[in-house]
Amino acid sequence: MNIRLFIFIAILKHINGVTFKCDFKAQTWYNELHYSYDGMLLNFYECRNTNGEIIDFDTEVTDIKGNHLSGNSNSDVVSFDTENIPMHYFPTELNEFFDNLKSIRIRNSQLKRLREEDLEPFSDLRLLCLSNNNIERLDSDVFKHNKRLEYLSLDVNSMHVVNSGAFDSLNVLKSLLFRGNPCHSDLAFYSRNNVVKLVDSIESKCKDVVTDESNDIKAI
Repeated sequence: MNIRLFIFIAILKHINGVTFKCDFKAQTWYNELHYSYDGMLLNFYECRNTNGEIIDFDTEVTDIKGNHLSGNSNSDVVSFDTENIPMHYFPTELNEFFDNLKSIRIRNSQLKRLREEDLEPFSDLRLLCLSNNNIERLDSDVFKHNKRLEYLSLDVNSMHVVNSGAFDSLNVLKSLLFRGNPCHSDLAFYSRNNVVKLVDSIESKCKDVVTDESNDIKAI
């Protein structure tokens, strides 16, 4: 590779890179989760992000700072948590540092969107909490790679559109929190049957609406 091109790419990655500073802790599951996950312990090792924000699109995680508890390393981290720190876009390349994540929480962080490619690296994800953000829509394939997800919180977002089939891959989802959204507000907790009913209701009330050339409104 041309040395100038190599330097340019390195500089570009640095400009669009973010370093997360982790407060590494041994945690226990939240009180609202009164059930354990298949293959997971009630006690788990977590990175809580204390200093690292994402404002620009395509910002990559380029480094992780923080002191691990004795005997632990990045490979032991199963939970990533960030709250009240701007995270406008999902952290790209997070899986390069934490390849065993089963829980991701990005809360009150102004997250604007959620895409299939954001979640693709996390096929073993069991818990995803994205409450109190600015997500406006879910595409039909967004959870395509997250078939083991059991707990999903999308509370208090700006959700107007949920495309049909968005939840189709989530056959073991037991809890779905969708309160405080413009198109619908409800939850189903620890009940697969109630989750199925809620999904039907969400897809009915959060259909995409477009205006055709005759200015007629139709639901897709």
